[in-house]
Amino acid sequence: MVFPGEKLHSQGAKIAFPREKSHSQGKKLHSQGAKIAFPREKLHSQGQKSHSQGKNCIPKGKNLIAKGKNHIAKGKIALPWAKLALPRAKMALPRAKTALPRAKMSFPREKSHFQGQKSHSQPRPRSEMETEAEPCPGSSAAAPSVRPGFKEELLCPICYEPFREAVTLPCGHNFCKGCISRSWEQQRRACPLCKESSSLEDLRVNHTLKNLVELILKEEGQRQSGGAARCPLHGEEHKFFCMEEKELACFACQSSKQHEGHKMRTVQEAAADFRAKLANMESSLRDKAKDFGTVRRSYESISRHNEVESERLERQVKWEFEKLHKFLWDEEQALLAQIREETGQKQDLIHGKMGQLAEASQALLNEAAHLQADLKQDDVTFLMTHKNRKRRIACTAEEPEAVPLGMLLDVAKYLGSLQYNVWKKMLDTITAVPFCLDPNSAAGWLSVSEDLSSVSICNYRTSVENPERFTSAPCILGSRGFSEGFHTWEVDLGGLTSWRVGVSRPYKNSHWSFHHDSRTGFWYIYHLHSKDECRASNALRSEAAQGNVRRIRVELDCTEGELSFYDADLQRHIYTFHEKFGGAVFPYFYVGNSQGSAEAKTLRICPLRVRVLEDVPT
Repeated sequence: MVFPGEKLHSQGAKIAFPREKSHSQGKKLHSQGAKIAFPREKLHSQGQKSHSQGKNCIPKGKNLIAKGKNHIAKGKIALPWAKLALPRAKMALPRAKTALPRAKMSFPREKSHFQGQKSHSQPRPRSEMETEAEPCPGSSAAAPSVRPGFKEELLCPICYEPFREAVTLPCGHNFCKGCISRSWEQQRRACPLCKESSSLEDLRVNHTLKNLVELILKEEGQRQSGGAARCPLHGEEHKFFCMEEKELACFACQSSKQHEGHKMRTVQEAAADFRAKLANMESSLRDKAKDFGTVRRSYESISRHNEVESERLERQVKWEFEKLHKFLWDEEQALLAQIREETGQKQDLIHGKMGQLAEASQALLNEAAHLQADLKQDDVTFLMTHKNRKRRIACTAEEPEAVPLGMLLDVAKYLGSLQYNVWKKMLDTITAVPFCLDPNSAAGWLSVSEDLSSVSICNYRTSVENPERFTSAPCILGSRGFSEGFHTWEVDLGGLTSWRVGVSRPYKNSHWSFHHDSRTGFWYIYHLHSKDECRASNALRSEAAQGNVRRIRVELDCTEGELSFYDADLQRHIYTFHEKFGGAVFPYFYVGNSQGSAEAKTLRICPLRVRVLEDVPT
């Protein structure tokens, strides 16, 4: 609320903001004195003259005391019009903004004019603003500070931060534009303070308040940066750094109780030490950033690989289903051809029978017509032809043949268990294996067949890096893991002279090492070049069998913890591991070079012999 006062304005008071309480607090305001500050500023260029002229304001204050009492009395009337005075206060803010930078916030503060004669008889005490603006000992001019109460007026009531793009509601309250907009998204559009209804169209940007906040924040930053080199408690320059408290200290702080027994280092030493650590940290972060870049490139490589692999897989799946479709199509056409053939045969037979019956029927009708004509002859003629007539009638005495069996189409032959019969035929064309090879685990030296049932060694090919892939040896895993039950499979070594066949635990950083044995979760038998025996991967490298083997049967009993190997051709036991595998294990294979042979040898998973067991339900 702004009180009219032409004399105050003419005497240099830029802004007069008396703050009154409600009418019920009027007497208390009168007794204690309304804390109204009438700053008299002069231009900064007038310097000390502003302070000396302040004394001249004291006599004038007596006149203002009387006017102040009148203003208090009028407070009851002026209070309802406070909202109407807000626009005038907003108009006065630009003047305050102009006065603040000129005076450098060096405002002499007088006590309330309601203190009357006391302020006239006693020297005017320095206000809080003047005390804060006074330079520290041994320093040049310090940047002025802003009163906390004034700072609070620059905070948004919603976020309690300095206004950002301040807007004013019709009720006069100010908020950040973003804060009030987000607040209205969750509740009705009203002022959060006074609950007066409003809308987005009513928001008006308060440029004056926005500029004032920016100015105060800028000067606060300058004040803090200017005073950062000095102790806030003693005003001395920082010379030490406390290693326990991790804060700067001056000579006085060093000997204070707060830092008693603390390790102190000079600012230069501490800064050099922390700079060195920071440099190491920077180097470490750069190295880590390189590692992140490497992993990111791995992801990019995997992404490209997946795109190519997806297209290849789609083609492969379509081709496999095309083979199935072709088989089903061929079966369908063959079955339809059988139906047509049987239909044609039976229809021809039926049509032939129908023709014969039609001829016989016509002959009988013709004979009946002759007999009808004979009945009209005279007696002598009738008797003369009776002998021939009797022989002619005897030829037509045969009965027609009944419809024989099997003239209908055999529906059950074609529809009975149609899908099952076709499926059994399909088994003869399908190759089933107990598991397929996992190409994602195959080392770069290995080439896996399209049906994933065989693998051979080849020249090293760069492949996408992934954790499951072997990198130190030409190894590959099966795609299926076994953790319980009994399982068996056979492996055709295809003339390989360097191989491994067994099982392995799933990937746990062990595939990167070349040392694959029972201690690292690999159980297998193997054969090497120029050796005439097979050995086991236990710690003793026990001899398992003499000579090389062409076909191996593997039997895994997860319940009993047994892994057995047999020569499938000779039906001879080779070796058995007795281990607690501790979880799922996967089939494991190593494919080595075949010396003395230009043709690559192939290791193949033998297909299953599939038999259908038919039985009645029990």
